[in-house]
Formats: sequence, C-alpha cells, structure tokens
Amino acid sequence: MEKLYYRYRAFTTLNIESLCNDKIFFAKPDSFNDPLDCSFVIKCDSLDVNEISNLFSVLFTKLRETEILLNLKNAKVSEKKAREFAIKRTEFERLNKLEEIAYLATDPEYLPLTEE
Repeated sequence: MEKLYYRYRAFTTLNIESLCNDKIFFAKPDSFNDPLDCSFVIKCDSLDVNEISNLFSVLFTKLRETEILLNLKNAKVSEKKAREFAIKRTEFERLNKLEEIAYLATDPEYLPLTEE
C-alpha cells in the first residue's frame, strides 16, 4: 500500500503554479532556524588529503554550479553561455577555496571557533 503525505498550504498563486507544474520548493538548509538541522559531518578512517580534496571538490562544484546557473537563468542568460560561465567560475572559486583551506590548515595563528 502506498503511503501518502499531505501538506496544507495557503491558497496563493505560487502554490497553484507549483501544483500545475509538478514542482515543489525546498528551502536552503542555511535558511533554517536550527543551525544543526541538515548539517553533515564527514567521518573517515584515513585522513588522505587527496580523498578529502576530491570529496570537497565534487560537493562544492555541484552546489556552486547550481547556484550560478539558477542566477543566470533568472537573469535570462542563454543556457549555453550560462553553462560555460558556470563551469569556469565554479572551477576558479573551487581552486581559490582549496588554496584558502590549505593556507588555514598550516597557519599557526588560525584557530577555529570553538565553545569553551
């Protein structure tokens, strides 16, 4: 027997469009009021720098490319140009972020925020 889930929503234009177009909206986790909601922790037995770097690269690229493409779609940039730009920009940002992480990992002045 199939399970059904119901969500009651206000009668608005946005909600009607969602029904008609078979689309639903999910808020970004960073907009939630609980900072631990949807947060994730990566646990691994080995601290192989290459594996961690590759994992970060995949996750960062998926998130950032999606964000850039959505913004360019809203700005009505052609899909081909938007994709080309998103790929280049994401690669640039990914490399900068990896350099920043590498720097902070070796900086003796850097102390992550911790509760005492």
